[in-house]
Order: sequence, then C-alpha cells, then structure tokens
Amino acid sequence: MGKGGGTTVGYWYRVAYHAGLGVGPIDAFLEMRGGDKTAWAGRLTSSGTITVNAPNLWGGEKDQGGIAGDIDVMFGEATQQPNPYLLATFGAQVPAWRGVATLVFKGGRYGAMNPYPQKPSYKFERIKAGWDNGCWYPETAAIPVGDGGPISLDGYFLVQGGSPITNQGTTYGTVPETFIGSAHDIGKMCLDARNAHDGSTYTYQQSYVYALGSVWQIGATSVERGNAIGIAAVTVLPTCPVGSTTSFAEHGSGSPLGVTEPSVVCSAPHGILAMNPAHILYYARTQLDMGREPVANMNDASFRAAADWYYQQSFGLCTEYDPANESLDDFITRIEKVAGCSMSRSPVDGQWYIDVANGVFDLASLPILTDDDILDFSESPSTLDSATNSVSVQYFDPEQNETLSTAPVQAMAAIDAFGTIHDQTTYPEIPTSDLAIRVATRDLRASITPTRAFELTTTRLPYAWRVGTYFRLQSVKRGIADMVCILAEKSSGTLKSGAITITASQDIYSLPITTFVDTEHGVDTRPSQIPVAIVNQAAFEAPYVAVVSALSRADLAALPADVGYLMAVAADPATPPTSLGYTVVVSSGGDYAGTTHGDWCPSATVVAAAGYEGTSFTIANGYQLSLVAVGTAAQWGNEIVRVDAIDAEAGTIVLGRACADTVPAQHAAGERLWFYGAEVAAVSTEYTSGETVEVKLLTNTGSQQLDESAATPMAVAFDGRQARPYPPAAVMLNGLDALSVPSLTGDIAVAFAFRNRVLQADQLIDYSMANVAPESGQTLSWQVVDASNAVIASGSGITANTFTVPAMTADGALTLEMWCVRDGLASWQSFVAAFAYGSGTAGERLTEDGDTRITEDGAARLLES
Repeated sequence: MGKGGGTTVGYWYRVAYHAGLGVGPIDAFLEMRGGDKTAWAGRLTSSGTITVNAPNLWGGEKDQGGIAGDIDVMFGEATQQPNPYLLATFGAQVPAWRGVATLVFKGGRYGAMNPYPQKPSYKFERIKAGWDNGCWYPETAAIPVGDGGPISLDGYFLVQGGSPITNQGTTYGTVPETFIGSAHDIGKMCLDARNAHDGSTYTYQQSYVYALGSVWQIGATSVERGNAIGIAAVTVLPTCPVGSTTSFAEHGSGSPLGVTEPSVVCSAPHGILAMNPAHILYYARTQLDMGREPVANMNDASFRAAADWYYQQSFGLCTEYDPANESLDDFITRIEKVAGCSMSRSPVDGQWYIDVANGVFDLASLPILTDDDILDFSESPSTLDSATNSVSVQYFDPEQNETLSTAPVQAMAAIDAFGTIHDQTTYPEIPTSDLAIRVATRDLRASITPTRAFELTTTRLPYAWRVGTYFRLQSVKRGIADMVCILAEKSSGTLKSGAITITASQDIYSLPITTFVDTEHGVDTRPSQIPVAIVNQAAFEAPYVAVVSALSRADLAALPADVGYLMAVAADPATPPTSLGYTVVVSSGGDYAGTTHGDWCPSATVVAAAGYEGTSFTIANGYQLSLVAVGTAAQWGNEIVRVDAIDAEAGTIVLGRACADTVPAQHAAGERLWFYGAEVAAVSTEYTSGETVEVKLLTNTGSQQLDESAATPMAVAFDGRQARPYPPAAVMLNGLDALSVPSLTGDIAVAFAFRNRVLQADQLIDYSMANVAPESGQTLSWQVVDASNAVIASGSGITANTFTVPAMTADGALTLEMWCVRDGLASWQSFVAAFAYGSGTAGERLTEDGDTRITEDGAARLLES
C-alpha cells in the first residue's frame, strides 16, 4: 500500500488508426462495436467527433479492457479538409479523403491484457447522401422498418422544414429541412441564414439538444455578432403505429423556430431506416461510378409508382455494392430478385422502367393477346410432386449484426401429399424478420400454386411490351377466355423472321400482406448498456476493524497514525439490478482519477425509526441478502453494527449495536444498512489526516461507464480514524442505563466499560459487552455541558472503570460527553448521554426541565434504589 504505489499486472493499449467505411458522403454514423458488443451508439449526422466511453466493454481492468477515447468521423464531404490528428501524427502528406467516409481513432484505449483485441465494426446510414444529382424522390428514399407495432416516440422532437428562424421579431431565414431528434442526437442542424438588417451575415453554426424530461429544447451555442436563435420546445405523442399520421404539438408561445403542429408519417428515428429498392435501382443506373445513365433516361413516373408501393409496404433493403466482387448487372439482378421486380429499357422511348410483380394493375388498360396474334402455342403446366413446399429465408439483421433465418413457411397440404421438400433462400439485403417472412411466403406461393406457363410465338404485337409487365391472354381455341399473365421473357425476332417469341405465366407472384407464420420476438432479456447514476451510496474513512483485516502484521505495525484509507459502498441503480459494479474515482482538488473497482454491496432499509437501544428490527428493500453472514459488520449511518441474526424472507434482523469505534445512534425510518462485511470497495491509496477528497462512483455496464459529470460527489475528510482509541461503552449513571436515564440530581456515579482496538482487532464487540482492558496509555476524559454548550464540569486521565461527577449547581437539560485518549488522539466518536438535572436533594425525581417531581401530598418523589 502507499500513495502512488501498486503492482503492474498488465497494460492498456493506446492505438491510433484510420479506418475506411465506404463511399461518401454518408447520412449518419450510428454505431461502433468491438467484437459483438456496442461501444458507442447514437446518430451523428455530419462530420464530427464522438467520445467512446466503454472501458469495461470486454471486462475492464479485470479482463481484456474496453474502448475509451475520441473518434473523428469524416463523412467525405466535397469541402472536407485534412484531419488535424492525422496531420499531427503521420505528417503533412495526409490527403483530405473527400468522397470517402472514414474515421480516425485518436490514440485512445483499445483493449488491455490481450495483445489481440477484438475487431471493430461500424454501422452507418447512406440513403440520401452522395447522389451525383441530389437524392431522387427523397420523400420515399428512407423506409422505416420494424415489427409493424406501435413505436414509442417519447423523448423525440420534430422541427418542421421551412419554419422561419426568428429572433426578437426579425426573421433570419428558414429551417432547411424537417428535423427529428432524440436524446442521443447531438448534431448540427445547419441553420445557415442571411439577414439584410445591417448588411451582415448571420450564421447559426450549431444547435444542440438538451433534455428536460420528455420535452426537448433546441438552442444555439454560438451565433455571430452576438445574436441568438432562442429556444423552441416541442413534444410528441407517446406512440404511433408505423405508417400512420400523427401531429407534434408545440409547447409554449413565440417559438423562434415557428413550429405549428406539423403532421408527419410516423417513423422510428431510433430504429432501422432501410433504402427503397426503387431508389437502389435508380441510383445504380444513374450514378457516375456505376451505371452512368443520364437522369433523362429514367422514366420518372414508373419509378415513382414503384417507390410509393415499396414505401407503403415497408419494403426497405440494406445492402452494399463492391465492384471488385460483383458486376453492375449482377448487382441489379440481385436487387430485382429480392424485391420481386424487373427493370428494363423500353424499345419505344429508350427509357428505363421498373415493373413490380405486386398484383397491382388496371385490368381494363392491360394489353390483350388473342388467337389472331398467336402463331404458335405451347403450354407447360406445373406439377406439385417435386415442388418446394417449405421455404425459409436467411437474412441479415443490422441491429444484432447477425445472420438469422426465419421459421419455415409451409404448405401443409402439399407436405401431406408429397412429404417435406424444403428450400432456404438467402436474401442478405433483408433487414428484419417480418419482411423476410413475407418474402418467404411470396416465394412459397410461387412454388406451390398450380400455374400455367406458356411459350408463344406471336406477331409483332408484343414488340413494345417490357419484361415484368402484365397482359391479358385470350385464346378461345385453347380454352382460355381471359387470363392475366406476366411477361417473363421476350425475343424480338430476327431479320429473316419478324415473329416474336415470349414466355409468360399466370400472375401468382404478388407480395402477401398477411402471413401465417410470424417471428416470436419474445422479451429482450439483455441488460441495458446505458449506465444509470448511483442514488444509494456512501463513502467513509476505513475504521481500524477493517484495516486490521486487510493488512499484514508488519504493515499494520509500520502504519503511521495519521494515515487513513477510503472505503465505499453502493447499491445497483438499475431496475432490475443488472449493472456490473462501479469504479471509484477520487479528486484531491484536481481531476478525478480512477482508483479501484467495487461490486454492489448487500443492503436493506430499516422500516421504523430506531433509538439508541433496541436490537431487533424489520427490514425491507433487501438486495443480495443471501451473501450476508451472521457475525459480519454493517454500516448504519455512522454506527457500525454486528449481524446476530437475519431472515431475509421474513424481513427481520437482530443487530449488535455500536461496535468498533462507534457509539449508539438514533436512526430515521428507512435508513439504509450496508452489509460491507460482504462487499466493499477499498482504495489502497494512503490519505493523511486533514486531507479531504471528493469521491464519485461511476456505474459500469457490460460496455459503458457512467459519465463522470453524471455522478453525485461525496466528500470524505480524513482524521486518522484507524489509529484513534475506541470510545467507552456500557455506561451507567447512578446504576441506571445512561441511554435512557430520565433525570438525575446530586452526585452522579458513572460506571463504564473500556474498549481496546488492538486487542479486539477484527472482532466486533458491541456496546453492551463487558469491559476490555484498555490500550497502554489509554485514559478517559469527560465533560458535562448545558443547553448552551457551556462546560459545567469536566475530568480527564481516568484509568478506572468508574468516576463521580460532583453535584452541580446547574438545573435543567445537561449532557454528559465521554471519550478516550491515547498518545494525544481522542476517540473518533464520543459517548453522549442527555438527562434532566436538578441541584436539590439527592435521589429526587426531576422533570425534563430539572424541576423536582412531587406527590399529591407535596412530598418530593424519589428515585427507586
């Protein structure tokens, strides 16, 4: 032990690295993981710095450390400058990395003990950003996907795009776009505006989100020329079914952002935003680094209709494109397959169209193919004996960062007839189980529905038809009066023959709305990774009874008298209790520094108020009471007690009162008992008498640690407690218990028991036990004070177990204080007995004011002998 001492058992690793995310710019950076654990989660919407505070991600100092440090996330904007940290670390040749989303880990802690830390991974969103010509049809680009149930919007706010930005009656511009924010969304709103008031330019540089319960405020942190945007507060409805419309009501008046109850389609700002398949295909065809098609070559009406349908169906995909491993045509084919659509170029106008096999069409407007145009007819009816009758879909859940599979969707009649013929289809682009099951049902329907497929040779009538579109087949010769079919393939003929060959089939490919298999989401039993500030906690200087248990005889003998140690106890603030202990950080006037780790201390509250006496109590709110053993110590306010019996189920406890260096105390109802004999955080740093430190306890979860600013500080003053002699015990006044004597008069005969910290060592001797021979040189001192704290009588140097307080002239409420002294050190606590005193005849009974009590005959009442 010793200040600044300790043994090195391993090392934290401090690393600097620059990692690529993908093509930039991106919409938002959402999450960083180390291995399979989240180190940071939020929504960063522009280039900036995030602080990762997960030092216990992999077990902290007891295991493989964690991640803690600042990360610069660079979105890859066209105006992006070289990163200052990269310049300072790697030299002036560092590029700006425009057009590429990257991040820089700036030398923070990454793992400990193990030289092979777990691999980092990142989640980010790129839907509307990075388009060469701006995001096409942005209203439907991002699709919120989930389980289809109500989404909690409590704590989210909305600012409507186009709202005026005003200050003191002057309008400086408008909010550029509708903004939805949350508790974790501390991002730049880009509120740039110009004002002609005096020809100057006012730039509202940043607005941050501050929590006020369920209402959120937005306020500018810096504004040129001393102007301020002011504050806007809005709240939202607690729940909103996906896809429905709700309103966000403004609170307060004169809102500088001018929010006036906008209505929006509900989404999940805290959930998954997936990309519309129509937008994926549009992007692939028009982006300069992919398809390079001019926007004029895209049929806007066709793509908008498809985008609207996918948005209404909550059909969003999460995918990636790596040109080194996949051609553009292969990528488009992959998206078409999972989305159930076809993108083709019209031979008439040369534009690209998208056709979705969704069963949505206007029968009257469909083109018709009749016997007059059919030159050759061939039909291939389907058979079910070898058809797949059980389908599951493998998909990738970006929230869990895991590949999952749905339960099989089955055609029971076909299974009864032909046995189970199962097929698993892999669609890594699908982000949720609900969408995966709907697609599985779609694929199963296509497999087990009896269909009729046709190979037809026709005249030039179908020349303008596109693959994936609907038409009506009317062939009276073949017994087909009117059938809606989908054009699957088409060959436009040759120079020698203008006949067209097409392949068509009945329409059975539409995406179902209802499925008969669902995913059992269950209850998420994973403990929350958000640390909660500790409410029930205590920190104190360690008593001798604890120090003697922790040190060897040699260390104890060499311990200076003015040295003390810090101890702390705390209860898990999480409900249910799932946090992984806490870290003790201490400040001696400067920054807080970590000292040790603590586990949650067993504790309980005493139901009723307690006086100086009494040993049996009722307890409640017990935590980990199974760890409490009979005979161990507990801290009750400033009184150390001994557990003599405990029944957690019955809620009863028996205590030995005023053990070690404490005296009996009174306790309020509900005061907490800390059974620190089972678990306590002991700091090995040595503190000297007269030193005062501030202590904070930082909650640890599996991946995060409570921010230092959120913890409540506790001040601990050190005064050499462990070296001080124990106070007297078992005090009697005139043969009466000093803790309950009502009144006294005349001489006061005092008897008491000594205590000896060295002889008692780690034994818990309570207040009522017999005398223990005092330490060498230990004496007793006493004084009597009145209500004004004036000393009436006093004495010192007492070595016997009795002494007498001579009769005093003072009448009224008096207090006897007793303490022990050794080597100039007084007891950490003094014994105190309060009583009414009268200077009349010895043995008279007195009132609390010191007056003599009398009988009905006027005679003085006497104390019983």
